[in-house]
Amino acid sequence: MTIFEYFMVLLSVMLSLALAQLVTGAGELIRARGLVRWSFGYALWLVIGFLLVLDWRTSLWLVRGVGQWRLVTLVFMLLQASTIYLYVLWLVPKGAGDSEIDLRDYLVTNRRLFLTAFGIYCVLGWITNVMILPPEAMMDLANYATLGPALALTVLAWVTSNRWVHRLVPVAVLGMMIAYFALYFQTIG
Repeated sequence: MTIFEYFMVLLSVMLSLALAQLVTGAGELIRARGLVRWSFGYALWLVIGFLLVLDWRTSLWLVRGVGQWRLVTLVFMLLQASTIYLYVLWLVPKGAGDSEIDLRDYLVTNRRLFLTAFGIYCVLGWITNVMILPPEAMMDLANYATLGPALALTVLAWVTSNRWVHRLVPVAVLGMMIAYFALYFQTIG
């Protein structure tokens, strides 16, 4: 077993936990639909959480051929996977579906938790991709172009509780992620 395969197992467990948390939370909210007042912005942040897991898994596949890994690279990759898990953990309401919940209010009230994780994900992603990944793992630098604008939008949503910001920011972030996937992950393999 190579170091990449060994480390891939650890990252896969973390990403699987994040995905399970996301699907379980969304499922509980849907099951309790009579008690839940949905928010368009909140639903988009759920989709973004799913795309973060998908992006990280596909990105790991793209660097599978790297022969040697430095410890600092693996640590940054582990930290980035951890931020995805924390993003999902803090995005999904605890006890989702147990009582009435207004997801618009939940989004504004709890935004700083999950947006902090998302912002750190963007920063770590940029550092990992541009400064830490081995040269043979580097992809076209243009595919890192979404990290800066996503971070700026995240900071905007973090500092304000304006509901329009919390409707438009996830639309913009999701649009950038869709463009990113359309340009760089048309096929895997």
